[in-house]
Amino acid sequence: MLRRFARLLFVARTLRTKPGRWPSAWRLLQTPRFQPGATSLCGSELRFVDAATFLSAYSAIFGQDIFRFQADQPFPYFIDCGANIGLSVLYLKQRHPNSTVVAFEPDPSIFQVLQENVHRLNLQNVELRNQAVWDSEGEMAFYAEGSDSGRLLSSGDISLPAIKVPTVSLRDLLDRQVDFLKIDIEGAETQVLVNCSDRLHQVKRLFVEYHSYAGQQQTLHILISTLIDAGFRLLIGGSTPPDPFLQQFPSGSLDMLLNIFAYRP
Repeated sequence: MLRRFARLLFVARTLRTKPGRWPSAWRLLQTPRFQPGATSLCGSELRFVDAATFLSAYSAIFGQDIFRFQADQPFPYFIDCGANIGLSVLYLKQRHPNSTVVAFEPDPSIFQVLQENVHRLNLQNVELRNQAVWDSEGEMAFYAEGSDSGRLLSSGDISLPAIKVPTVSLRDLLDRQVDFLKIDIEGAETQVLVNCSDRLHQVKRLFVEYHSYAGQQQTLHILISTLIDAGFRLLIGGSTPPDPFLQQFPSGSLDMLLNIFAYRP
């Protein structure tokens, strides 16, 4: 009963003032993990690869409007690193119809869904790139987790199955003003941003999801210093698990996740 109530509460918070969409969200809550499907929760039909991931992203992006801002120019330019199935792309194009969006998604299977969604919605001036954002151009091992946790692999991740994906240097893309930069790349964010440090002045607003994994060095202090040195003011949010000092995190598992919003005062 408590689990059912918690799920209903999640649906209510996700849709807030849109009770007419509760049945669609409830059906998604009943869908098993990693089972692909489609939903019209956003108004138009979208394909998803994992219902739980879809609802979590929908709640943050459309329910909480975490990417809402006023653009400073009529034709803004956005870069979306870790676009997944395209919810952030859809939100940005709805809010800023005259914008140009360059979106990166390295997982080949998820990229196909991203392509289909953007095509079905007829989103214009959207460039989709099946690459991982990194600090250099080349090829790297990638763990295709199947939902929103795929990531580039480090030397400590030898136990995870890997595929090879092409990489692109984000620094090379920051040669013009970027009105909004979104970075959700599952642990590669610090190295990428440090490599871009001398070009972050081109970025007006930045969202980065910080990840750390048990058994690997935490780099939050480096990430924060890099953003502050680049002239950003930061807002940071996250959640704390119950009994944090008693938590057991197996090596390689995610042990910290933070949302960092960076803006210029």
